Amino acid sequence: MKHALIVNTSDTDAEREANDLGDPLELIWGRCVLPYCGVEHYKRLIFRPVNGSSPEVRKKWLEDTQTRCHASFGQNVE
Repeated sequence: MKHALIVNTSDTDAEREANDLGDPLELIWGRCVLPYCGVEHYKRLIFRPVNGSSPEVRKKWLEDTQTRCHASFGQNVE
């Protein structure tokens, strides 16, 4: 059983994306890409909003991504 971590960025508010747009990235990853790669379970990590975010916030996003990648794939991930 394969697992995946998908990291997305967005400028759309989470509520609007889910209610008005039907969460298009979830549809793409969950229905159109990952099943054909043999991935059965996945988690999405979404950073938002990118537009207007400070360098400090972006640095935290990168650190969070690195921590999660290391937890999933080992310390040799750069």
